[in-house]
Parts: sequence; C-alpha cells; structure tokens
Amino acid sequence: MATLLPPTRTTFPRPSAARPPRPRSTRAMAGAAAAGAARGAGFSLLTCAVVVLVGWAGAHGTGAGAVDAVRTTAYAWLLAHHIDLTLSAGSLRLAPLGLIVLPFATLAAAGYRAARSAGVRTGREAGVLTASGAVAYAVLTLVVALASRSEHVQPSVPGAMIGGLLMGAAGTGLGALRALRRRSALPVMPLRPGTVLAASVGAVLTLLGTGALLLAGSLVAHLDRGADLAASLEPGPLGGFLLLLLGVGLVPNAVVCATAYAVGPGFAVGAGTSVAPAGVTTGEVPALPLLAALPVDGSAPALSLLAIAAPLAAGVVAGVVAGRRAPADDSPDRAAGTAALAGLVSGVVLAVLGALAGGSAGADRLAAVGPSPLRLGLAVAAEVGLVAAATAWLLVRRAADARTDERAASPVAGTA
Repeated sequence: MATLLPPTRTTFPRPSAARPPRPRSTRAMAGAAAAGAARGAGFSLLTCAVVVLVGWAGAHGTGAGAVDAVRTTAYAWLLAHHIDLTLSAGSLRLAPLGLIVLPFATLAAAGYRAARSAGVRTGREAGVLTASGAVAYAVLTLVVALASRSEHVQPSVPGAMIGGLLMGAAGTGLGALRALRRRSALPVMPLRPGTVLAASVGAVLTLLGTGALLLAGSLVAHLDRGADLAASLEPGPLGGFLLLLLGVGLVPNAVVCATAYAVGPGFAVGAGTSVAPAGVTTGEVPALPLLAALPVDGSAPALSLLAIAAPLAAGVVAGVVAGRRAPADDSPDRAAGTAALAGLVSGVVLAVLGALAGGSAGADRLAAVGPSPLRLGLAVAAEVGLVAAATAWLLVRRAADARTDERAASPVAGTA
C-alpha cells in the first residue's frame, strides 16, 4: 500500500518577505503638505465668505459692492491669524479667538489627511511635512494679504508671513502628530515631562474654568443690561444673527480676560482703563452685548473676589497630579521642582492666550484691549508654581513617611 501512495515532499516555511518601509521622498511630502495647506486655507476662507456675503446681501443702503465684500472676507480671515490691519483710524489687531479656531481646525484636518496620503511613519518625515506645510501656508497668507490691500485698509506683510508660518506649523504639525499616533509610531513620553504636561494641563483648565464661571455669572447678573445694549443697536433679524456670531466668537477672549481678573492683573477695555480685583475703571465702552458683563466703575464686586482662589485651586491640582505621578523613590524636593516647572509652563500658556485674546481695536480709546501677557504669565507662574510645589512636596513626604512606618512595623507584625 505504501508503494501506491504518492511520495511526500517536505516543505519548509519561507522567510518573511517583509522589509523595512522605504522613506518617502521629500518632494512627495512637500507636495502633499502644500496641497493640504491649500485645502485648509480654501475651506476656512470659504466659511468666512459665507458669513460675510450673507451679511452683505442683507445690508441695504451701505453702498458696499461685491469687491468690498470679498475684501472684507480676506480681512476677517487675516484677523483670524492675528495679522495687523492698518486703518485710517488706527490699527486693528483684535481677533475673536472663536475665529482663530476656524483656520487652525481646518488646517489640522488637512495636515492629517496629507500625512496619511504621504504615508508619514517617522518623526523626521512629520517634521519635513510640517515645515513644508508651514511655508506653503505662509505663501498663501502673503498672497491674500497683498491681494486685499486697498487705500483704506493695509494688512501687515511681515505679520502675514509670521502669522502664516505659525498657523501653518501649528495646524500641520498637529495633524501629522495625530497621523503618527494612529500608526502607533510616536515614542512614549518620559515620565517626568509627561508629569509636567499633565500637571500644567490640569492647572490651565482649572484657571480657564474659573474664568468661564465668572463670566457666566456676570452675564446672568447683568442680563437686562445686555438686552438693552442689543436693542439699542436695532440690528434686525439678520443683523442680530451676525451680532450673535460676533459675541460667540468673542466669548473665548472674554474667558481669558475673566481668568486674568481671577489671577490678579486684570485686563483693559481701552487706554487708561483697568478691570481688576483692586478696582474697576472703564468709562464709556462700545455697545456690545457681551460687554454688559463688565462691572461698574469703583470697587470690584465683593462676590467676584471669590474668584481670587482660582490660582490656589490650580496650584493644588497641579501639585496633586505631580505628587501622585511621582516615582516611589522620588524625593519631596524633586517632586516639588517638577510641580514648580508645571506652574511655569502654565504661565507660558496663559501668556500666549493673553496675547491672542487682546490687541488693538482702533486709535486712542480702544488702542489697548485685553490683559497684559507678561503680567498674566508671571502672575500665573508665581502663584500656581508656589502652591503646586508645596502641595507636591507634602504629598511625596507623607507617602515616604507612610512607607517608612510600614517597613518599621513589618518585623513586629511578622513576629506576632
């Protein structure tokens, strides 16, 4: 029977043909980044154009033509990048933070798609994609700024280059990092930088949350004043909708200003004005419903002074995060240093937000609007850093003492 069966052949597994991925060419990644930057810029410009054209179509008797509407779209888009607009009545550099989110989000989505289509797998390739996208986006921003210049409004050319580079690098870089994370190609963050990042995020969210609560409470308390300001403008249905959009876009600015009030330095609503726990001096303000939340001149409202505890709460949050994430063999002084560094990072983040939330809305009266970035950053770094360092030191010291007591009691427990 054995002779009737076909002979068997011994087979051996073939070696795997998998090869390490070949690096993508720089030209291909640059082309994908440029296409992504163009998509992001086009989508955000189109969104601004829809809002502006709706307002232009509903406005009667203004004498504005289609060319003026298109230029207004470009000006709104440039303001979203915090680019100065030189007017006949002064400089305009106050951008609603809600408007800044639009180009950033569209650019991040375009950067993610570009990274996926280019097959980005390493940090070096992500860096090349980010740099290419930033340069392409800066060129597009410069083109928009030059094309929209007129006799009455002149966008800043250096500001367009810088703003385009920063926005392009931030948006494209975030999209590339997201693509790397989906591929599990990002390295694991070391423990101490991760602790600093987590503690600073907790502190910043605590501060901004307090500012949002303070703003919401003040708006509710002055709801009648806000309704009167809105009615005095007589905007009509379409104008009321556009006014609502403007108010929603300025809400993040108001939250940052309220946070500056809670931290201590306060903010300004014009030259020579101040809204701080030490006192309020505003004078006449524009008839914007959101500005109804401002307190009246004189002493700060007693109830609003409760918000001064925000830096203490933020410091405790940062200290608890740093103390809980500290290694078992970490010393209290080292944990306190990590927490203090988290406070410094929180100060830098709030300083950047303060710079983005403020600016200039014209000459003379509204030449300075918003908080001082330097004062806000220094105040947050000092207040949050000191409380966070003390909290982390106490937590780690108590944990070390508890471990010492356990080791001292373990021989007695074994004998019993």
